[in-house]
Amino acid sequence: ECPGEGRTSFINCAAGSYQDKPASDSCAACPDELMDSPEGAVSPWDCLCPRGHFVRNWRSVQPLERCEECVSDMQKCDETHQRVPKPAELGVWIDPVTGDALWCEPHVACLFHRTVEAVLRGGCSDGYVGRACRECAKEYYRDANRMCQPCDDHVWVLYLIGFLAAAAMLPLLLRLSKSQSFMSINIFVGTM
Repeated sequence: ECPGEGRTSFINCAAGSYQDKPASDSCAACPDELMDSPEGAVSPWDCLCPRGHFVRNWRSVQPLERCEECVSDMQKCDETHQRVPKPAELGVWIDPVTGDALWCEPHVACLFHRTVEAVLRGGCSDGYVGRACRECAKEYYRDANRMCQPCDDHVWVLYLIGFLAAAAMLPLLLRLSKSQSFMSINIFVGTM
C-alpha cells in the first residue's frame, strides 16, 4: 500500500509548515526559519515574513524566499510579508528588485515612496535617473552643487537676438564710420 494512496485532502500541518501535495503524509517547513504560516497551510506561499523584515527574492518563480531584517536607519518594514522595504526617510532609494537601500546623491534626487507599490514602480525626482537616482536624465546637466538642472534649450534665441541687434546696428555703424570721430576708432581697431 502506498502512503496517502487515494487521499484527496491535505493533512493539517502545524504553524510554520505547509503541505502542498495531498498524497503526502508529511509537512514541509517554511523556506526561512523566520517565516510563519497559519495552521493547515497548503503552499509555501502561505509562509510569511514578520514585521521588521522584508521578503528577499520575492519575485522568484520558486519559493526560495527568505526574510531579511530591515536596516532601521534606511529601510522601513511595517507590514507582514512586505515584498520590499520602504525608505525610512527622504534621500533613501530602495531597489525594487532586491530591496537593497542606497543613499541618494543628492538626497532630493529620490522620491520619498510611502508605499510598497510606489517602491515597486520606482522613479526619481525630475531630472534624475538610474540606480539610486544618481545620474542626470537626458537634457539635464549636473551643476556645482551636484544637482541636475535642465539644459537651456533656448540658447539659440539669445544668438538670434544678438544677430538681429547687430544687423539692425549695421546701417548706423556704416553712417558713423564716415564721420571723423569714428575714423580714429577704425584706425585703432585696424592696427590691432
